[in-house]
Amino acid sequence: MLRKYLITFVSVFLPTLCLAGPGDWYHLKTSEFEIDGPNGYSSFRKAIEDFGGILKAYKPRKAKVKNRKFEPRGPAGVPRISFDAEPEVKGWFDPTLTVRGDIFKSNINCHQWKSALPHLEKIGIALDLDLSDSEAVVREQASILRLEFCYQKNHDDSLSISARAFMQEGNDYGRVAGPISVQFLRNQVDPLLKALKSVAEQKR
Repeated sequence: MLRKYLITFVSVFLPTLCLAGPGDWYHLKTSEFEIDGPNGYSSFRKAIEDFGGILKAYKPRKAKVKNRKFEPRGPAGVPRISFDAEPEVKGWFDPTLTVRGDIFKSNINCHQWKSALPHLEKIGIALDLDLSDSEAVVREQASILRLEFCYQKNHDDSLSISARAFMQEGNDYGRVAGPISVQFLRNQVDPLLKALKSVAEQKR
């Protein structure tokens, strides 16, 4: 029993304790995936603007999500997604997290990336999900969820993508609520990327 507890603590909670302080960035994970041709690049560019479609296709991992809502122009003047989430955390309480994310898009330089893809385009795309209007237990742990995309156009008109996910620590990272919120965000990176890929494939 003790061994099982220690394994759970090390694999789930210990990484979140390495966060240095408010405003610091923490790398969640790196993933690579491909959007098949034809029109892999144009399908990706269309999909990454379809936040409502991504939210609809999103299938959460280790959580139940309800009350999904997409606003093309939210209070911040940019697209907003919102939903209520119930993370599945064994041995702890089961909080409901109200997540509101204002989406800001920008360009990034991909030439400094370390990637298995040899021919990345110079300019990539970053999506910042600003969580500052989320429920306090969320925004105090994580202020921004950031997804970065660098990509390589292939000869068969497909698109190979290298994606990185980061989290910016909030102002009041807690010993219990913090790990739950951070682990919830980490668990959602792959489902969000799968949702993006699904939307892109629909737009080919």
